Amino acid sequence: MARFRRAIPQRDLCRRRRRGEVAALYIAQLDDAGVFEAPIVTRVEQGHPFYRAEDRHQDFVVRNPVSSYVVNIDLPKIDDLERVFPDRFRAESVLVLGD
Repeated sequence: MARFRRAIPQRDLCRRRRRGEVAALYIAQLDDAGVFEAPIVTRVEQGHPFYRAEDRHQDFVVRNPVSSYVVNIDLPKIDDLERVFPDRFRAESVLVLGD
């Protein structure tokens, strides 16, 4: 079984450093503000190729709403996002593959 981790890949050399710096600063700002109970574990990675996940992994929550992972892991996170950021929360999903 493949394991996935959250990461922000840096694709092109021209924008790589600036985007990586902004992402790292934003993650530090959220951690310092105590927005979440635990530190953010998303990593900003440089120098690694980015591989798009297979189609079966795209739009997973929308396509598998009763999956135990979705019900126990994803939906509570989505509920937390709506609670913590009500003014920025968007209920409609943005799909990778479309309908």
